[in-house]
Amino acid sequence: SWVKHFNNFPCLKGNYDADGEMAVAYFSNLGFRKLAFFGVENLEWSSGRFKSFKHYAAIKEIAVFDYMLRTNNKHGLNHNFKDLIRWLKALPKPIGVLCCNDDFGQILIDACSMEGLKVPHEIAILGVDNDELLCDITYPKLSSIARNHVKAAFNACEVLDKLMNGAKKTSIIISTEPLEVIVRSSTDTIASDEMEVVKAIQYIRNFNPLPLLTVEDVVNATNLSRRGLYTKFRLITGSTINKEIQAQKMKKFKDLLKDKHLSVKEAAYKLGFDDVSHVSRWFSSIEGVSPAKWRHQN
Repeated sequence: SWVKHFNNFPCLKGNYDADGEMAVAYFSNLGFRKLAFFGVENLEWSSGRFKSFKHYAAIKEIAVFDYMLRTNNKHGLNHNFKDLIRWLKALPKPIGVLCCNDDFGQILIDACSMEGLKVPHEIAILGVDNDELLCDITYPKLSSIARNHVKAAFNACEVLDKLMNGAKKTSIIISTEPLEVIVRSSTDTIASDEMEVVKAIQYIRNFNPLPLLTVEDVVNATNLSRRGLYTKFRLITGSTINKEIQAQKMKKFKDLLKDKHLSVKEAAYKLGFDDVSHVSRWFSSIEGVSPAKWRHQN
């Protein structure tokens, strides 16, 4: 009977290392040089994300503050709420906070609201799992790391199919990879007093059509020289102007690809590309798969 194979069904497990790496990269690109983590003690998924977050922050020489709730206290969330607010008030500002999941992101936003702390300008908050219902009912709406559950489910079914067809039984762990940061209001900020860099980033994000945007356009939109903007941009974001342009193009193209009513060609034209073969090569060189395959996997 195929039922016996359920005992050998692959275990789905989050790639916590990738979660931390993505969160640090995201906050760094927003200019944050102070970070914090809000989670739970002695829970694998929370501890794994915290460990990874600290590791990748340390690579960029960024210290991470933390606040951990204890798992042996059933009412820990309520009993520690005032302590949580005290911790938030004592944090250096501005600061980016990664929460162990979206539920904790909602708790943190509520705590900031109670104390009058400004989200995202003083405290930018990022959750994990992209629970759309939860993320959209918070105020401001919660940014979150989306996970590629579709791909993980496909891989799990593929393994189960092999087991049901006589493949050797082994202990299998299938990792659920982070997909991307879904940006909402809770992180819609740039943590910098360098207004020319802020102006440059906002110019890139608002430019349309993006494929026509050049580095020279961005420089001309500021009051700095090319060298001056290059230097300050890299110092604040840890990246380059061209990489930011490419990242915004990729983000907007992926958003269009998620619209199943649009063909890949229509999505490319809608973004402003006039050569679909060019956009396919560009996309594949970065993502490792074609736009059509990426859409199928996501």
